[in-house]
Amino acid sequence: MPLEEKYRNLIRFAIPQAEKEETLLKLSALYDCVVSTNERINITSLVSPIDVTLKHLIDSLTLLQAPVFGNFSPRKRICDIGCGGGFPGLPLATVLSDHEITMIDSTEKKITALKENAALLGLERVVPLWGRGEELAGARGAHRGRYDLCVSRAVARLPVLTELCLPFVKTGGRFVAMKGQKAYEELKESRRAIEKSGGALAEVIEVKTDFHDFPLEAFSEEEKEKIRDYALSARYLIVIVKKKETPAQLPRKWAEITKKPL
Repeated sequence: MPLEEKYRNLIRFAIPQAEKEETLLKLSALYDCVVSTNERINITSLVSPIDVTLKHLIDSLTLLQAPVFGNFSPRKRICDIGCGGGFPGLPLATVLSDHEITMIDSTEKKITALKENAALLGLERVVPLWGRGEELAGARGAHRGRYDLCVSRAVARLPVLTELCLPFVKTGGRFVAMKGQKAYEELKESRRAIEKSGGALAEVIEVKTDFHDFPLEAFSEEEKEKIRDYALSARYLIVIVKKKETPAQLPRKWAEITKKPL
C-alpha cells in the first residue's frame, strides 16, 4: 500500500531535493516494497508509515545535507556498506538517479530482496552485491579504490567503519558515516583508524530537520510525538576524505577489526 499524501508531504517539507512528485511517488512505492518484503523476510523492525517515513526515508535522505552532494557532476560511483533492507542506498537512488549506487550486505537474503525491489522500482543504476566488505575491498578485492563516495548507517562504531569503508574509496573521495548522539565520542576513538586507513577528517555536519512550520493536523497524536522526537534527536554526518592509498594489510578480517579496532 503506497504512502498517504500526508507522509509524502512530510518528506517534501524535510527534503527539498525530493520535492518532485515523481520522486515522492518512487519513495511511496519504496515504502510499499519494504512492507511487502518484510512479510516474507525480516529486513526491518520499522513498518508503520510514520516510522518508515521518518527513520528510513527522510533519515536516509539527510545525507544530502553533506556538501559533497552539492557538486555531483559528472556521474559518480557511490557505495552503501551494510545496506540491510536498502537504507540509505535506495532512497538516495530515487533522488540521485543518474549515479551508480552499489549496495553491499553480508546477508544473502537481504541482497536477493534488494535486487527484486530495485527492479520493481525501476532503479537501473542500483547494483546489489552480496559479500563481506573486508573481502571485497581487500588488497586484491575488485572493489578496492573504486568509489567516489562511500556511505554507511548504523553498522558499527566509527573506528570499525573507517577501516572497513575507506578502502572502497578512491584517493580524493569521501566516506560519510551517519551517526547519532555519540558521534563526537566515536570520532575521538577513530583518529588513529582514520589516519592509518589513509584518511583525514573533512567535517562534521549536524543534521537539521525542522518541522516547526509544517502543519500536523492530519497526523495522530502518536505520530505528532514521533515527528517531534525525530526533529529533536541528535544526528550527525561525519565526512572523511581519502588522502592517500589505504595500506595493503587493511582492512583486516572482521573478527580482528571488531576485537581490536585500530
